[in-house]
Amino acid sequence: FFFKKTRLCILFCLAITFQAAAVDTSHRAAIIQLLEITQTEQLLSQSEDAVHAQMKEMVEVGLRQSAGGEFEMTKEMRKEFDLFILDISDLIREMISYEAMKEPMVQIYAKAFSETEIYQIVEFYKTPVGQLTVERMPIIMQEVSKLTQQQMIDLMPKIDQMAMEFAERVAAQPNQ
Repeated sequence: FFFKKTRLCILFCLAITFQAAAVDTSHRAAIIQLLEITQTEQLLSQSEDAVHAQMKEMVEVGLRQSAGGEFEMTKEMRKEFDLFILDISDLIREMISYEAMKEPMVQIYAKAFSETEIYQIVEFYKTPVGQLTVERMPIIMQEVSKLTQQQMIDLMPKIDQMAMEFAERVAAQPNQ
């Protein structure tokens, strides 16, 4: 069993390596230029900070909801909670860092746009309105993220209710 999993892992890694090699050098260079001109590294860095803050808030809200709204952390609990959030944030930072995301993004862009199209997009981002788009996009994304987070928080009671109803329906089914 272990060897079977190991073999599958090796095959998966090889498949990713071969897929990554599929983007030719000039297409790859164009995509890297696009990532640079759109300040993707800075955006990912900012999103890491936003994810940390959002996650902390969502976990706290979840704890309050699961305790029926009556949840206060002791000083020791707060300390442990903060360490827990930092550990999770570190893990997320690793996963969404520019270095971790660059190759998958190259693959995504290469699949979606030809080299010529990438160069045309780069030319757009060199224009004043393109630079304005780069400048304002983080603010827009932050607002969209806040909206999405609030909608998910608002949906949680409904999702919990639906999950309970589903569990009741499954429990009511005769064993087969």
